[in-house]
Amino acid sequence: MLGFRVLLLAVIALVVSARGGFAAFTTFASGQVRPLAMSPDGTRLFAVNTPDDQLEIFSVAAGTGALAHQASVPVGLEPVAVAARSDTEVWVVNHLSDSVSVVDVGASPLRRGFGVKLIEEALAYEAAGQVQLRFPCEGVRCEIEIPIPALPA
Repeated sequence: MLGFRVLLLAVIALVVSARGGFAAFTTFASGQVRPLAMSPDGTRLFAVNTPDDQLEIFSVAAGTGALAHQASVPVGLEPVAVAARSDTEVWVVNHLSDSVSVVDVGASPLRRGFGVKLIEEALAYEAAGQVQLRFPCEGVRCEIEIPIPALPA
C-alpha cells in the first residue's frame, strides 16, 4: 500500500511540474452580467454577490459618495444581474436557479415570529417596561425601557 501512495504522489508531482509548477484552478461561478445598480434617488447602491447568493445593499453618502454596507439579502442561486425598479424595489436575476428575486428593500417583515412576540410581550410584561421594535434595511432596532425602582436610603 505504501508503494501505491508513493507512486501516486510521484504522478501528481509530475503533472504539476508539467503545468509550470501550479495546477490550474477552475471556478464554476456564473459570469456577472449587470452586477451593480443605483437606486433612482441615488441613496443606495445594490450589488450581486454571486458566490454567496446574496444581494448586497450599500448606502451612498450625499456629497462625498462614501459607501456604507447596510444589509445582505439572500436571493436565488448565482445572481448575475440587478436592476433597481424603484427606490424600494430591486429585481435580481439568478442564473443557476433560473429565477428572478424581487426584493422589497423598504419593507418591514410581514410576519412577526416567536422572537418578536417574546421581546414585545413577555419582556415588556415581566419587566413592566416598554419595547419598540423597528426593522430598517440594515437590521433590527430594539429599544427597551425598564423602570428601575429607587433604592432605599
